[in-house]
Amino acid sequence: MDKLVIRGGHPLFGEVAIAGAKNAALPILCAALLTSEKIILRNLPDLQDVRTMLKLLGQMGVLIHFPNPADRSVLEIQAQTIDKPEATYDMVKTMRASILVLALCWRVLEKLVSPFRVAVLLEHGQLIST
Repeated sequence: MDKLVIRGGHPLFGEVAIAGAKNAALPILCAALLTSEKIILRNLPDLQDVRTMLKLLGQMGVLIHFPNPADRSVLEIQAQTIDKPEATYDMVKTMRASILVLALCWRVLEKLVSPFRVAVLLEHGQLIST
C-alpha cells in the first residue's frame, strides 16, 4: 500500500490540482444527448471509461472535440445529429455506465439498436415490463 510520510518541523503549503470524478463525468457526457447545443466541459478526467464513453458517443454521431489535444481535460461536445443510434456489444460490455447512453438514446430518439434485450420500458413516465 502506498503511503505519504510527512516529517514534522515545517508547515505544509502549496497547491493540489483536483481531477474530475469519473462517476460525475459519465452521466454529464450522456446528458449531452439531451440538447443539440455545444457543451464545453472542463476538468474532465482522462480515464479509460471516459474515453470509451466518448468513443461510443462519437460512433453515434455526436461531435467530440478537444480544443487542445495535449489537454484532454477540456472537451467540446455537441449532439446536433445522432445518425447512428447503435451500441455494439464490444463497446457496452466494458462499462456499466453505457446503460445511461442506451436509455437516453431510446428515450430521446425513440429508437435504439442494442445487443441487449430491453426488460423494462418507460412509456409516459410509467414503468412497464416486457
